Amino acid sequence: MNTANAYHRLLAFLRPLGRQLRLRWGIESLMRGAWPSLAAAAVVLLAGRLWPVDGYRVAAGGLLLVCLIGWAIYSAARPIRPFTIARRVDRELGLRDRLATALLLSNPQYRLPPGFDRALAALQMDDALEAARSIDSRRALPIRFDRAPLVRAGLALFAGIALLALPNPMDAIVAERVQVAQAAKTEAEKLAELAEEVETNQTLKPEEKAELLAQLRRLTEQLKSNPGDAKKALADLAEFQEQLRAQLNPAAPTEAAALDALAQQLAQLAQAQEAPEDAAEAAQLLEQLAAELDQLSPEQREALAGALERAASQTAGSNSELASALSALAQAARSSATGQQARQAGAQAGEALREAAKREALQQALARALNQGEASQRALAQASASDGQAQAQGQGQGQGQGQGQGNQAGGGGGTTADALPPGVRTGSANPPTDPNKPFGTGELDTVYAPIGAGEGREELVEGQPGQDGQTTTNEGQAPQPGSSNPALVPYSQVYQQYLQIAGQAMERAYIPVGLQDYVKEYFSQLEP
Repeated sequence: MNTANAYHRLLAFLRPLGRQLRLRWGIESLMRGAWPSLAAAAVVLLAGRLWPVDGYRVAAGGLLLVCLIGWAIYSAARPIRPFTIARRVDRELGLRDRLATALLLSNPQYRLPPGFDRALAALQMDDALEAARSIDSRRALPIRFDRAPLVRAGLALFAGIALLALPNPMDAIVAERVQVAQAAKTEAEKLAELAEEVETNQTLKPEEKAELLAQLRRLTEQLKSNPGDAKKALADLAEFQEQLRAQLNPAAPTEAAALDALAQQLAQLAQAQEAPEDAAEAAQLLEQLAAELDQLSPEQREALAGALERAASQTAGSNSELASALSALAQAARSSATGQQARQAGAQAGEALREAAKREALQQALARALNQGEASQRALAQASASDGQAQAQGQGQGQGQGQGQGNQAGGGGGTTADALPPGVRTGSANPPTDPNKPFGTGELDTVYAPIGAGEGREELVEGQPGQDGQTTTNEGQAPQPGSSNPALVPYSQVYQQYLQIAGQAMERAYIPVGLQDYVKEYFSQLEP
């Protein structure tokens, strides 16, 4: 027989044997490697029950998937040479190396040693082909199942299923961390928006703006990078609020109220359509009035001087420079100073008002940052409160069960109370015979609202004699007896106005979040 022909025929017989051998080796390697993979996944699941690890189930499933893919790739790509197949079949079937010898002798690349009988080699190849032809691959190479790896794999699989099925107390902690992390990111976005508003505020001084921006951005980065640690987030917020409170001026609300009242009075004297929005605009209006001081009537100069003196007295404790400038301008208005003196006093007062505007802008920015910090602190506390309460309830139930079992007869628990509690009677209390009537805003017709009052007869109030012997008079409005009082207006007419004033006050000044809720609830109950 031709050697090359015998070689190819022998390879054709070895191919199904090789496929069966690959299948058997793959299943055997799967049985040997299944239990370590399942055991490793069970260890991951157990770790997820001992420590609050996020995604431990996914990690366990991913570990099994990686092991399975690795086994499939190795089993499919594992090289099995024909000579290896021949030797394995010879050994398992007791063929005394017939197939391996014939495969070697029939290989075209193999040269027979000198003196080797080629006829004997041909007979050996014929005998090997005859033996290979009679081999059934499935019967010759059956799949063998080892009991020990299967038992280990079954135990590991049962442990993993049990760990998945039983409730995990760490899931509540993980859920809380996820919720806290999401809340921290949400609050960080709000702080970032506030930082953008502060950056666009042109009234703030550059150094004060830079310091406040640095504090806001540092807290924003801390909240963004928080992995869900509620204690760390709350501590960062508390430190941020402490830094801002150290910069707050306790007299700022009083000073702001004085400047608002002064701005309203200046707008009335200048006959402006709208009142100045801040102290900077009030400074321009004040300089304009100071430049036109000689054109004002004595009554108007007296009204201006009175408004300036009231603002000076209210700001003396917090801003002495502003109080001094306002007092100087008030004195100039009363003494009928010349145009140059009035303009100079007005310029000094205007510059002091602009500085006060910067101080007020800083206090407003600090107040908004503090309010946002407290709102973020409250949101994070609420995010971690629900799961914390659930855990506390679970612990309380466990302690209650343990104490109940210990206090039973024969349990040996006893009681530490000095006396037994009084008896408990069943029943319900009768409702009150004359309960209080619920309050309704519909019962209100008119309310006292001095804002906007302007009707009535004119009155002249005489003042004290001046240096020239003349007395000054102030004109005002007073209601006639029996006429309608302009300060009494319909309730629904002024509700929105006062609600807007309260909202502006909460934005401009630092008010704790709890008190803000009280104000909102108050106006919601008063809504007509």
